[in-house]
Amino acid sequence: MIEIKFKTYGTDGFQTNEQTKLLNSDVNGVVAVAISHYSDGSVEVSLDDDEQNGLEFGSTFMKFDNFESYCQNGKFDLVVKDVVGINFVKYSEFKLNLTSIMQACDQLKVELEKTLK
Repeated sequence: MIEIKFKTYGTDGFQTNEQTKLLNSDVNGVVAVAISHYSDGSVEVSLDDDEQNGLEFGSTFMKFDNFESYCQNGKFDLVVKDVVGINFVKYSEFKLNLTSIMQACDQLKVELEKTLK
């Protein structure tokens, strides 16, 4: 199960709202999206830097870079910061774990873009 949190921040920088959506998946993880409103009227959508955003399957955890993952022109770009848990794992198991995470990333990206429209 992937938990998607949408956190809205006002022009003062304080959180004003949070909504949670669950994405049915064999992969586990949390992705928190920060929707920040600025006094000039602009809005920025990125991963919330207060959360450890990432997906996990088996012994493999993929962490996203909160500062580089953002939405632009209706497309959400998830940037991988690192992949951990790959020491002393059979290649076949690692490949299965990573393939499952990558498929979940594709579903997550679609869900984020659909929700943010």
